[in-house]
Amino acid sequence: MSTYTFNIQKRPTVDDSTYTQYQESFDSAKEANAAMVDVSVAITLDGVTKHTITLGDSAADLTFDADLSTGDHVIRIVPQKTPTVATDVVVNSFAIGSDTCCLTTYNFNAIINGTASTVRQMLADPQAQWNNHHNNHTYVWWGEMVTVDSTYDLSGDFYRPAIVSDHAGEWKFNFTKTSDGDIWMTHYGDITSVMYDSTELHDYYFCKKPANASESLESLIANYYNDSTTVQGFHGAGSYDADLVWLDSSLDQTAEDDNRIVVFSETEYDNLLFNQWYHKNYTVTKISVT
Repeated sequence: MSTYTFNIQKRPTVDDSTYTQYQESFDSAKEANAAMVDVSVAITLDGVTKHTITLGDSAADLTFDADLSTGDHVIRIVPQKTPTVATDVVVNSFAIGSDTCCLTTYNFNAIINGTASTVRQMLADPQAQWNNHHNNHTYVWWGEMVTVDSTYDLSGDFYRPAIVSDHAGEWKFNFTKTSDGDIWMTHYGDITSVMYDSTELHDYYFCKKPANASESLESLIANYYNDSTTVQGFHGAGSYDADLVWLDSSLDQTAEDDNRIVVFSETEYDNLLFNQWYHKNYTVTKISVT
């Protein structure tokens, strides 16, 4: 049996200096007080309530134990709907057992499907929302925001999603458990965003937080990849092999496989080189459940 834990808190109590836009402001003391009313919050698994707490002024955990069947599941975090309160609830982090969960696309096909991973998967960031070598957060950023009117439902990305309680809001995420006990999900994010890229990897599995790299991208490029005998380097937009050696000028991403990746810029190439070095020196560890 595995233990699932979500850490939550009232939005006004969040102190996040790394993301100042997240801070909540109020027009009056009355409004601020209303946003701090204690709120009952429940967590459900496949429609069954597993744990309910009264959330006070300190962060708290919603937790449950479960043996999951192979297949699809959904978890929801649901603040009280009656009586209505104005206290928004932030979903901070997700843990399985003692491991805080991150998401990654690294080696996805081999881990989840038992097939050959593409070059893009093998050179993927160690964790989604990776910052190359430092300050990599373990906050929840995936899932969907559900509202009383489903036409306003939001699909993220979210940074510590804030559930709007007085709009009967909920947060949920759908995931799949494999027969090997691995759990994975598809997350497209906001497909209406001008920054949305349909060619990116959108399938992720849960992993332990990867170790921070001992090198920055800049120092790595300067110290490791400035020797033409070590790596061929960026030859322009086109297709490269699994060792990032130039193949041809094709930009057809549909042809990507376990020996071909399309690279558009030197910046992208350098990031792929960094990830190649990282995966040779560090391990990304999946999280499995019962």
